[in-house]
Amino acid sequence: MLLALPPAALFLVWLGLLLASFGATVNAIYSNADIVSAPFIGELFPRAPDGAVTTLGFLPWYSTLWFELATRWVPFHRVLWEVGPWLASIAGIALVAWSTAKAAGRWAGCLVAFVLVCAGDRLLPIQFASDLHGATVVYVCVLDAFLVLLVLDAGRIGSMPVHGCSCLLVAALAAAGLASDDLFYLAGLVPFVVAGLTQLVWQPTAAGRRIALSVVAIAALAIAGSRVAVAAMEGVHVYAASNTVRFAAWDDLVRNVLRLFQSLAELFNGDFGGAAIGARSVLTFACAVAFICAVAVAGKIVRDQLHRLHASRPPTALVREAHVVFWATAALVTSAAFVFSSFAEISGGRYLVAVGYGIVVLAAVGVAGRGYATRAAAVMAASLVVIGSVVALAAGDIRGNSGHYPQQDFARFLSTFAQSEGLEHGYASYWVAAALTWETRTRVEVYPVLTCSAPGGLCTYPLHEISSWYTPRLGARSFVVLDPRYGPTSGDLHLAGSQRTLTYGRYTIVVYDHDVAANLGDWRRYGADAS
Repeated sequence: MLLALPPAALFLVWLGLLLASFGATVNAIYSNADIVSAPFIGELFPRAPDGAVTTLGFLPWYSTLWFELATRWVPFHRVLWEVGPWLASIAGIALVAWSTAKAAGRWAGCLVAFVLVCAGDRLLPIQFASDLHGATVVYVCVLDAFLVLLVLDAGRIGSMPVHGCSCLLVAALAAAGLASDDLFYLAGLVPFVVAGLTQLVWQPTAAGRRIALSVVAIAALAIAGSRVAVAAMEGVHVYAASNTVRFAAWDDLVRNVLRLFQSLAELFNGDFGGAAIGARSVLTFACAVAFICAVAVAGKIVRDQLHRLHASRPPTALVREAHVVFWATAALVTSAAFVFSSFAEISGGRYLVAVGYGIVVLAAVGVAGRGYATRAAAVMAASLVVIGSVVALAAGDIRGNSGHYPQQDFARFLSTFAQSEGLEHGYASYWVAAALTWETRTRVEVYPVLTCSAPGGLCTYPLHEISSWYTPRLGARSFVVLDPRYGPTSGDLHLAGSQRTLTYGRYTIVVYDHDVAANLGDWRRYGADAS
């Protein structure tokens, strides 16, 4: 009972801080173009003419777009689109906590929920960002929970019709995840199949065969369904952005391992590198130490699992084995892909959320059932991580990180000015355009552009865009928003027809007597680079 008091108190403090600043926090998260581009396109997609080509991100986040199109008629759909992904993330964590409780006891499940729900300034935005691998982790949690349910029910959930419908439903969800993000193959589908097939080793009975058959059938249906979904979306001209994944160079491998640990530590408030020594940085260092301890415990669980691979297991341990194998495989496979690919980068935590979840789960399972001192140490480590989240919320780190993006005051000014001038659309840097459009409630549509070597100095943008945005509108005036941080600047533009220039804060609005789309170069022709 005493061990539950610190987490309960910290959770209430974290929740109170989040609710007290919820509106400002959500606004700050959705000022990031990578995140707000999903509702931005969801709002404008139905307005696009037939034949327009929509290019989403490097991961096509089709499931997010389907959700937006299905709920666009709801009067409060903007709030639903902003908060819904986070609620889905919480539901996913609830599934992981339930699965962990079934595998290692209620105490372990509560510990997992405590750490993952009370997210800090790096993990929380990803949980809100369904188009930034946030939805993918929810799908991973669904597969883990269904696997545990299969093992609990000896491979058959209820009657055969109920079992068949359940498998079809999970396969459909997995198909949506696969169509929307290739990362789901590594973080979800492969662990699901591996953990399901290992049940043939631990229980070579009819139950084990039913589990293996169900898992393989779901995986096959999910892969087939994902290909159908992708073909259907491409049939209506919605595509993923072009992106070539390469193996990492040999001399990058050690650096990528360091990036792996740094990115994971960031997710759990442990990025202390380079910070001046003080109270905050010492707390950050403590969070990193707590996370390293969790990694060590998780590693021990994986090692013990390998040693028991061919040992017979009592029925009570089968759920634990399935749960551990699932998350160990998810963590190892995803980490290896990160280290050996060109995706490895500093602050690459968005690719590694499933790894972070897996480490927390494995550590909780590893200390469950141990002595009081061991469990007290685990609670202390988890509490340190959550204290880091509490401090980040209290300090407004998420809101502070958005300081370079467009704020509500400029969006209101632009909306008022554009309406008074009869302007309906304009152009700006990628990091400015989507956030401005969303903040003006699409009263003014601002489309992303790139600086390039085209005669006019600007090119179309290669992703999170709809081709009709760049079709010139006859007789329409337009504007360009200049931003000294993200561009374009006045020196980048070589456009005739400027009518008026005004400044608001750091931004400059240049109004033209025509649609600037007529002067934009194709980013492919001029070799413009969105990175």
